[in-house]
Amino acid sequence: MSEQLVLILPELALTGGLCLLLLVDLVFPRRRSWETGIFALGVLGVVAYLLLQRYHAGPHDAFGGLLRLDRFAAIFQLAITGAAGFALFLNLQQFRFPQDRGRIETQFLFLCATLGGFVLVGTQHLMMLYLGLEMLGLCSYALADVHKRDRAGAEAGMKYVVYGALSSGVMLYGISLLFGLGGASFAMPDVALGINQALLEGEGVRVLLPTLLLLAGFLFKLALVPFHWWAPDVYQGTTTAIAGYLAVGSKLVALGALLRCFAILFATTLHGIEGDPALLAVTTAASEFGASFGMVLAVLAAVSMLWGNLAALGQTHLRRLLAYSSIGHAGYLLAAVSLMSADGLAAAGTYALVYAVASLGAFAAVFGIAMRAGSEDLRDWTGLGWKYPLASGALVLFFASLTGLPPTAGFAGKWRLLASLWAGGQPLLALLLALLSVVSLFYYFRVIKQLYLERPAEDFRPAIERPLPWLAAFLLVVGAATLALLNLGWVDTPIAAATADLIRG
Repeated sequence: MSEQLVLILPELALTGGLCLLLLVDLVFPRRRSWETGIFALGVLGVVAYLLLQRYHAGPHDAFGGLLRLDRFAAIFQLAITGAAGFALFLNLQQFRFPQDRGRIETQFLFLCATLGGFVLVGTQHLMMLYLGLEMLGLCSYALADVHKRDRAGAEAGMKYVVYGALSSGVMLYGISLLFGLGGASFAMPDVALGINQALLEGEGVRVLLPTLLLLAGFLFKLALVPFHWWAPDVYQGTTTAIAGYLAVGSKLVALGALLRCFAILFATTLHGIEGDPALLAVTTAASEFGASFGMVLAVLAAVSMLWGNLAALGQTHLRRLLAYSSIGHAGYLLAAVSLMSADGLAAAGTYALVYAVASLGAFAAVFGIAMRAGSEDLRDWTGLGWKYPLASGALVLFFASLTGLPPTAGFAGKWRLLASLWAGGQPLLALLLALLSVVSLFYYFRVIKQLYLERPAEDFRPAIERPLPWLAAFLLVVGAATLALLNLGWVDTPIAAATADLIRG
């Protein structure tokens, strides 16, 4: 048992931090608002260090295979930890509800959601997958509605709960069907054997239906069509810190879990069974299923890309614009997954990390400008680019990365996606992705035009006057990362290797 506990030290550290947060609130009820936030950030720093040690330690199974502690899990858990740290950092500096700055509930929910994300990306057991998704979901619902005095936030939280409950129920039904396919087992390797047997017997419907139902939960977390309706209202109705976490943290968790599920359940489709001519029929049947299922995913990806980018064109609220943009980017990720190949899964994982950096930076820059303007409505940002050059310049850089312009990491990430789609026999999806990237340039440039090419109002008075040195430092660091990751090999090589390890088992 002691060896098992050593394997899950990051999760134990996070759990210990959660408990200590509650104890601190009980023992020191009159603490200053930022103290528990600094403590929570310190907990995440310790967790990140332990995850780095796990990455280099090699793969291990914990608790009878319920958790698979490998490089793939460590990469996504590190990314989730970074997203949670970003959210806590902005939460300490929020301006919309200053009386709630540093609330223990918010910090507790961020850490608890992160723990659920760790379970979700690190399990190869369907019931643990569902429990992790529910833990993440319940914390996310509470975060979205944490400011009950705000009507928009309460309405957004209610929508989030309703859509989440629907997708969760559909996903659970799919898991129950896969349980039957796996011979009364929730272990993904056992379910994969049942899938191969069903495909060999020509019963692809028995595989397709539960897989689509399972997919519903991931579509919701990724805010993909048709489970995307909650995202714009929730992003607009909550704070920037929480919106940033939902836009990045939840997407990283959902994509990591989706890639692991597909890599294990459809390993034969992705990799085939080499060196065994007797099993050629299984490989052939799996390939045929992969092509059919990939077409379903490709349609969902195309609709999400179109809807997200076209709907963003008419938005004036910055976080609502970023919400629709995130729907489009989720479509880009699903387009790579639709290839049903090892290269497609690796490309999706790589682009997710590149998108996460640019998106976190964009939310932070929007936060910085909105603090001065007192509004997140684009019409109130006229000419502010010259008044606040650091935040505005950083926003331009992050928008360039989200668009896919050189010399940013977004250019390398989109090139990686386009190359995978073209090589994988999906030239139409590649063309659509390229065209919609051009469309995104229009709504991002509209923000830049308002910042730099319009005259500022003569009666403009900033909402706050105090300097924001920590936010400036954060923007500089994330901006440097956006440029440095143009060398995509720093991300793509470990992701590709970890994905290949997953598929090989």
